[in-house]
Amino acid sequence: MKNAEINIGKLCNNSCVFCANGLVPRDEKRWVDAKKVISELSRASVEGIKSAGFLGGEISIYPHALEVISEAKRLGFERISICTNGRKFKDPSLVERFIEAGATRFTLSIHSHQEGVEDVLNSRKGAFREKIEAIKSFVKASEEGRLRHGFSINSCIHGKNYLMLLEMARFFKGLGVAELRFNMIRPVFMVEMDRGIIPRISDCIPHMMNLILTNERDLEMSITFGDVPICAWPSIFFSNTLARRYLGELKDLETTVTVFGSRNGIKLPDRFSWNERRSGELKIKSESCGRCAVRGRCEGVWRGYADIYGLDEIAPISSQDTEPSYKPEIHGSRSPELKGANAARRIEKEGTRSITIWRDLPGDKTTLEATLRLTKRCNQRCVFCGASESDKVTKTEAKRFIRELSRSSFETRINISGGEPTLDGALDELVATALENPKTTVIVQTNALRFSGREYASRYPTSERLEFFVSFHGFDESTYERLTGVPGCFLKAVEGINNLLSLGHSVMLNFVATSINTPGLASGIKKMPGLFTIRKDLPPVNVSVMSDFPGMEMKSGLFVRYDILWKEIVRAEKAAKKAGVGFAGFGGTGNCHIPACILPSSRRMEVTRLRVIDPDLLDRGLRRYATGQSEGMVKSATCISCHYNSFCSGVPKGYAKSFGLDALKPVIISPKKTPSPKR
Repeated sequence: MKNAEINIGKLCNNSCVFCANGLVPRDEKRWVDAKKVISELSRASVEGIKSAGFLGGEISIYPHALEVISEAKRLGFERISICTNGRKFKDPSLVERFIEAGATRFTLSIHSHQEGVEDVLNSRKGAFREKIEAIKSFVKASEEGRLRHGFSINSCIHGKNYLMLLEMARFFKGLGVAELRFNMIRPVFMVEMDRGIIPRISDCIPHMMNLILTNERDLEMSITFGDVPICAWPSIFFSNTLARRYLGELKDLETTVTVFGSRNGIKLPDRFSWNERRSGELKIKSESCGRCAVRGRCEGVWRGYADIYGLDEIAPISSQDTEPSYKPEIHGSRSPELKGANAARRIEKEGTRSITIWRDLPGDKTTLEATLRLTKRCNQRCVFCGASESDKVTKTEAKRFIRELSRSSFETRINISGGEPTLDGALDELVATALENPKTTVIVQTNALRFSGREYASRYPTSERLEFFVSFHGFDESTYERLTGVPGCFLKAVEGINNLLSLGHSVMLNFVATSINTPGLASGIKKMPGLFTIRKDLPPVNVSVMSDFPGMEMKSGLFVRYDILWKEIVRAEKAAKKAGVGFAGFGGTGNCHIPACILPSSRRMEVTRLRVIDPDLLDRGLRRYATGQSEGMVKSATCISCHYNSFCSGVPKGYAKSFGLDALKPVIISPKKTPSPKR
């Protein structure tokens, strides 16, 4: 749909510090005669344009507002959009008059969810409260179906809000807002060279991505970002489907703008394509943009932004970057595309490459957690493992995946796992490839049996960015081999761990708690000094709970009650302290931790640091990369009211079958008592 925007004059009851109207000629500020506006509406109608909007200035104080809106309705415009600062619309009756005249959509500009910040940006005390009252009226009208094209919040991303985009979204969602638009601030007027108000785009991207991914999980709002060069987004974002949902440059209406007045001796109306004016005059690209695969859709950056920060953040995108290539695990059955041939392809390549994007709290740090599952072949047969045979990943595919991850703007952790990844002959080469990127940490998830051969263990470089996460489920032969299903492997695993330690590698033991091994956790930790004698600093121990896989419901007897497990963990922590063993905790990612409600309040943050994104709720494009961890997990009906609900996956179905859900009690925290995130 084509859109015509008509500027009715640039007088306003605000004086926003970053408003471009602070620079316009005086004759453009005075109100435009209604006849001129109606004439432009008629011209647009004859040209077949069906969408009309009115720019200001502030239309709520335009004396001819209702007249021109009514005329737009009479001329047959299907979509009539009103852009406002909202202050006058604190009066619900004014909202009603505009709707009765013909308005089908409102967008309200508000740039913070904090009263003090918004009032300062508007240079008007009380502006925030007036806007909130207006928002309530617009939301009500939209929910009642009286705004055919809805209501949206329009906000600039600036130095006072970019760290809090998610908090802003949650705040406005709480008011009933369903649609948000965020534009990178244009450096003009009073903030032209103000680095405190104009943030670096690269600093904003992690917070934008965090909002996007959280939105896919639990907000379910319509969110759009504008005025961000496409190359600034991480490579996992280059999916047409996802981009078209979130990038304004790819979804905005084709818009013609009419401005009245005069400029440089030329009488107006001045009619121009807003898209072309932005990309041709108001923004700038680097020389390298000519080689970019999306040069025809990307506008570059604001010229004022380039004056402050230059163009070093801009880098051309290759056509290969825009073609998503990998098929991660796709859980659940909510998506119709998983049927038929697609489902067969999913089974054929299930789970070989996947990404989880999570948020570290406190600290508000977003990190990319990638898993490269080289093979599901294994030299053990653990009774609680759901892995089965599948196609292995070729070395070429694996390297391509690693290199694509290296282009991400996030810090990256690559978990190389299986099955048993050491059964793949290319593992050492892939580790070396991943370590070439200084932002990448590599975690090899292994049972350490192959590392019992010192020559093999010596293939891996010693690096503070290389860790070995060793499955070690029992501290004596009987328990270990009962769980792993292979006689004689306990001593080989111990030897492999000792070899890694002797070569200076970072090692962590992962103990998956079951009904078989949990009673021996604390006593087993006491044995560690006798098992691992190579270094004084013994490997730390991490405790994970059993996850749920297809068929695990038949092994529900292996689950251990979480309250019993917690008591054993407390005992194990004390034993570890006495033995000089590091106790890494009982967190893990996704489903591998105890729900927060089971724990004492002082320990809950230890299992809520990772905000996992569920792929079933993700756009198809991002689902090619992102994997969630909700398969086989269930919650109580009361969990929705829990403070930690969005961080928690619940309990495995097998656990619920054994013990029920009565232990899941929602944690209710008063907003006044909720600690603010550290900034």
